[in-house]
Amino acid sequence: MDLSQQKLSGEEWDALERPVSKEEQRILEMIHDGYDNINILFNDTQSLINFIKISENSDMHHEYFYEKYFKKDMDALKKKYLVGIFPEKKKKKIKLLKRRELIRISNVDKKIDSMHKQIVEFVLLSILKQFLKCNKKSPDDKNTYYSYYTLGQILKYEIRNINPYVAELIHTVLGHFKSQIKKEQLIKYAFELIEQNKDVHKYRDTKLYEHQKRLMTLCKVPGPKLYLYQAPTGMGKTLTPIGLVSPHDSDADRIKKNLNEKIMESSILLSQMDPDKAESINNKINKLKDELKSIPKKRRIIFVCAAKHIGLQLAKSCIALNIKIAVAFGCQDPAGIRLHYFAAKDVVKNRRTGGIFRVDNSVGDNVQIIISDIQSYLPAMRYMLAFNAPDELTWYWDEPTITLDYPEHKYHEILRKNWQENLIPNIILSSATLPKQEDIAPCIQSFVSKFNARNVDSVLSHDCAKTIPILDTNGFAILPHLVYEDFSNLKKSIKHIKNYQTLLRHFDLKEVTRFIMYVNKHVDLTDRYKINSYFEEIAEINVISIKQYYLKLLLALKDNYSKVYEHFQKKRSAVYESTINLTTSDAYTLTDGPTIYMAQDVEKIGKFCLKLASIPAAVLDVIMKAIYSNDLLRQEIGIIDRELATMDNVEESSKKKGSDKNRSQKTKKLSRNTPTDMETKKKDLQRQMDGLRGNLVKIELDKEFVPNTLDHLKKYYKSEWLGRSFTSDIPESAVEKIMLLDVEPIWKVLLLMGIGVFTKHTSRDYVAIMKDLAQNQQLYLIIASTDYIYGTNYQFCHGYIGKDLKDLTQEKLIQALGRIGRMDTKKEYSIRLRFKGFIDTLFMPSTNKVEVNNMNRLFV
Repeated sequence: MDLSQQKLSGEEWDALERPVSKEEQRILEMIHDGYDNINILFNDTQSLINFIKISENSDMHHEYFYEKYFKKDMDALKKKYLVGIFPEKKKKKIKLLKRRELIRISNVDKKIDSMHKQIVEFVLLSILKQFLKCNKKSPDDKNTYYSYYTLGQILKYEIRNINPYVAELIHTVLGHFKSQIKKEQLIKYAFELIEQNKDVHKYRDTKLYEHQKRLMTLCKVPGPKLYLYQAPTGMGKTLTPIGLVSPHDSDADRIKKNLNEKIMESSILLSQMDPDKAESINNKINKLKDELKSIPKKRRIIFVCAAKHIGLQLAKSCIALNIKIAVAFGCQDPAGIRLHYFAAKDVVKNRRTGGIFRVDNSVGDNVQIIISDIQSYLPAMRYMLAFNAPDELTWYWDEPTITLDYPEHKYHEILRKNWQENLIPNIILSSATLPKQEDIAPCIQSFVSKFNARNVDSVLSHDCAKTIPILDTNGFAILPHLVYEDFSNLKKSIKHIKNYQTLLRHFDLKEVTRFIMYVNKHVDLTDRYKINSYFEEIAEINVISIKQYYLKLLLALKDNYSKVYEHFQKKRSAVYESTINLTTSDAYTLTDGPTIYMAQDVEKIGKFCLKLASIPAAVLDVIMKAIYSNDLLRQEIGIIDRELATMDNVEESSKKKGSDKNRSQKTKKLSRNTPTDMETKKKDLQRQMDGLRGNLVKIELDKEFVPNTLDHLKKYYKSEWLGRSFTSDIPESAVEKIMLLDVEPIWKVLLLMGIGVFTKHTSRDYVAIMKDLAQNQQLYLIIASTDYIYGTNYQFCHGYIGKDLKDLTQEKLIQALGRIGRMDTKKEYSIRLRFKGFIDTLFMPSTNKVEVNNMNRLFV
């Protein structure tokens, strides 16, 4: 794996200053405030009072709005569907609102009519009407259950100022019909009701993940600590340090500094005094120490990551919150560490502009988080220890198992040295895949012995609110009951999956519920395994509980498993008939967002994609000739460009020398050209370069060869998929830049098809452009080598795992799967395996625990 580290470029520093979106800013602020309030949340769903912006939230306002906006519709529903359920209530006399409030309401009255889909009370009444209508017509219908489930979920959310009359009506209706709601039907429709429920996702609370809450709570425990922090990819692990760092408090720092100085002065005085007269000084020192202890300890973070852009993403988030950061990339010693301007304490300002001209990077008192690569950890640690006590620091190590899947690697010695020379007593190992505590006992024992630690724990998350199904080489969904014919193998697999429940997110919920419904109907189960007994309350039914029930149900089928297995083999159908022709007839299956194809031999897959496209030889010949012609022109343009740059340097040097009154005669004759001659020559060269640029051929590819464009879909009779199937959207400026780069022609042709390649290119410019296109989701497909399994943080909806990756360890394969499905839950995802053996790698216990062996070898 390529872990070459380089210092930040000027462009990378500038990119850190780009503002984040308002939504992202709100989430970052929530995480930052979460340490002191782990139950923090927000919900921006509009209630009517919030929309009108009435400052008060009194019964008087709710009653007025009920009478004016909701009563008519609510009475109509009661009369049509709910006769006899609601007792008659005495009509209350409505108190009049203040005149200014009535004016405000009349001003927004017309807007309210057009905002029914945004104001939650109107939304709830609309869904309630749908439920009552569907329930009357067909009580067991999917729409009946969808609306019932949705109403219950929205009312659980922390939406401010919902009208109590509307809420009371819905609570009463839900309670009245609860006995009619069948748990079997809820599970049968779980995919639509729970996983794909757009209304539930739209109005839900935004809050910390449970794993973030638990880690923040554990970090409050005093004393040295080692936590194994494991959660699925895309679940906010790399942003958690924002919640662990304490706010910058310059007053507390100043008080602490003064107290330490006083303690030192008193100690010196004490050493010079007669012991018989020292009692008052001792009392003073003890009082100062107590005062010092009363000041809350700082919480500072050393964040270590192998993938540079992961660190940069955290840095950008920190800057958005005014968290003071330092960066340590490619450092041999602390002198290589650089401060962001927010963290700078000693600066030299530009007299003319007032801006910061120079920063003293050796003064890191203000640094709250330092972001480091693997090889720079020890310099970063020593730097932070110069300004903080060891127990005020936490080493937050992102993806610590990188390179540990190799028996030997050049970075292993760096990892060993980092662990052995570490002086920080608080460590968090963060990854989607970490060994169990019992598997790395020697590693843990080395930490416990070194720091006399008692706090060792694991923070695990098995969140699977969204399903990212895995398909085999034939397009069939993969689940244990569809794969293992022998019950003993099935049992072994279930035991393994229970230990690694993160795999549940890859269990296709539709297939799981199909299995559950069949077994409950056709197998004679003991009562405790039947749906109505297993789920005591409707509220217990969610995606994770359904999948855990599926595992228990499988183990209960010992005597009937053969029958069940045979049934599903006969009824099994492929999700897609074919998935490998990803640039032609199967491209339509790649929906909602970009796809990543991970392989060892990237060039082979690139050539395969080009071959599949079947671009006519004549068309390809024209494109190749144009690329070749442009390459020649590019070389000539490069020569002229360098000559112009040299002339600019000479001219600039000449101007500087000319302003020096004491310049020597030798300096005056630096150039044989007079300024006028040079200007003339520059104009001629510029004219030549413009002429050459004018001769560059614009290179385009017919749309029928660009996957999922209208012409392409028509060619394969899939026009109805237009808009759903994902296609590339590459700016012309990016195409022009790529065409002028010194890279293989095949990469240029693939770009025209919307395909980018991540591998060890000699062209850094190509890689930079690909990263921008990937970040902006403008590529249809990215082909990546295993170097990028840990290193990509981009958004992919679908992924292929190439057959030449068959030697991947279980942990690294799970990391590969984690590249897909990092977006919202409403999109469609899939992982497509190109090698059958990957199934056992995932679903069976691993005997090849290279990562475990290396941790026990290196971290001792």
